[in-house]
Amino acid sequence: MPVLKNINSKDLSSINNGLNDLINITRENKISPSDLSGGVISISNLGAYNIRSFDAIILPGQTYILAVGQIFEDVYVNKGKIEIASFVNLTLSCDHRAVDGVLASQFLSSIVSNLEKINNDK
Repeated sequence: MPVLKNINSKDLSSINNGLNDLINITRENKISPSDLSGGVISISNLGAYNIRSFDAIILPGQTYILAVGQIFEDVYVNKGKIEIASFVNLTLSCDHRAVDGVLASQFLSSIVSNLEKINNDK
């Protein structure tokens, strides 16, 4: 799996550009071994295949994998009123030999909070 490196020192635009570059070199069959090594976390997205939820298997040498399902609309109750909203199922798997489960749950909670913030800013 291609690895986007040093994302902790990049802004969102740079991450997006780097990801697009990796996608392009992979599609063109120009990926190098260095582009495939050094990852800590992977993201597996099966949403495009109408999969709402799944459990992904951690790649060898990595610590986490985030499984992302299809975005879907559903009803929910908000302050006593029935509303419709978009939802997505996220599943984080981690290697408990390398990371405490509490830290993993805090990491997943921060992802959820950021996604909700983006949605509320629209």
